[in-house]
Amino acid sequence: MRLFSVWALRAGALMLAMASAASAGGGWYLMGPPTVVVKISTGEICSVAQCGEPVERQPNREVPLSRWDRHGAYDTASACESFKKQIFQSAREVGARDLIRDAIALECVAVDDPRLRQ
Repeated sequence: MRLFSVWALRAGALMLAMASAASAGGGWYLMGPPTVVVKISTGEICSVAQCGEPVERQPNREVPLSRWDRHGAYDTASACESFKKQIFQSAREVGARDLIRDAIALECVAVDDPRLRQ
């Protein structure tokens, strides 16, 4: 099954879980950093229009955690880590290098982590 299909099937459940964890004041978020475009030859960050050569999209882990994307919410750290592992395994099965890199960048973060308010 394609990775996007797996994510699409779980989207409704993830939104409900996020709302539930947030309202309960506990739990864990599965979060991923936003991405940037970089020149393949130099690793320099640029816009697609400015680069003028082959580029790739990479996770930008330098961005504060408060600006990362939330991909789900879980009652426990182990449930979050389990789903994170499933995403990575699905990305490997698809074999797309950028999806694997994105999956590696995911982190499970407690909903009360102070970095989310920075």
